[in-house]
Amino acid sequence: MGKLPATVMFSLAALITALPSATTVAGQEVKDPKTDEGGSYVPGPVRDLWGATRDFGYETWLVASSPARLDRRSAVKLGGVVLTGGVLLALDEQIRDRLQTEGSPGGLHRFLRDVGDFVEPVGLQGNTNVYWAGTAILGYLTRQEWLQDPAKQVLYSQWIGGMGRQLVGYLVGRKRPGDEEGAYAFERGEGTSFPSGHSAVAFELAYVLSHHIGRWPATVLLYGLAGSMAFQRVDSDSHWSSDAWFGSAWGLLVAKTVVAAEESDRFLVEPVLDFQNGRSGMGLRVRF
Repeated sequence: MGKLPATVMFSLAALITALPSATTVAGQEVKDPKTDEGGSYVPGPVRDLWGATRDFGYETWLVASSPARLDRRSAVKLGGVVLTGGVLLALDEQIRDRLQTEGSPGGLHRFLRDVGDFVEPVGLQGNTNVYWAGTAILGYLTRQEWLQDPAKQVLYSQWIGGMGRQLVGYLVGRKRPGDEEGAYAFERGEGTSFPSGHSAVAFELAYVLSHHIGRWPATVLLYGLAGSMAFQRVDSDSHWSSDAWFGSAWGLLVAKTVVAAEESDRFLVEPVLDFQNGRSGMGLRVRF
């Protein structure tokens, strides 16, 4: 039997591990996991699968609609990100020439490069998905939310962020530095340089894990490792500096949105299945 494509395996793993624990219905405590308040029987797998699918759709909508919901403060931040990215775009070739022509790199340059080389494999989702999926499954089976929630949010972030990057990358089609066509070579569907996937994944991990750990030394370490990975992508001639910048910003945006959606209180639309008195029926219930 041949292996399933990596994207299919990842999608299945993300959906399975997104299931809430058996003592919750989409984040709400349930007194009797087998019945609703009226006594109607709600099968656990159906309830959990519905919750996972609804959460994923809600988070995807949040990411897609975020520009329309910007307040003044968020607009200023977005403007700063775009402005900085524009400056880096204008300097991409100069930055690459400086990094590539430097004979013996200085201490900080060498340190960042070595750390980035060490953590670079973590930036490939195919290398880490199995570990996050395993952690989420373990947390689900043992009812340990401190294990399940971070792993689930990492998978959500990588799933949503990965789909967005694939679409943008296809439309922009920016050539990589190693293609030797310059920093402004764009051809839709041909280039894969913009944005940097490694940088996005690194900052998704940094945000989710630092949020749940909640200790400043861990935050400094995690963001330091993420920054080193982004630097490595530029220093290794895999991406332009603006690719790494926008990839990092995209990873932060997606992870922050996913975590906020998971932890916010919102109205719930749940399916209700009724198999009482020899009759079956299905309906929807809105809970607040």
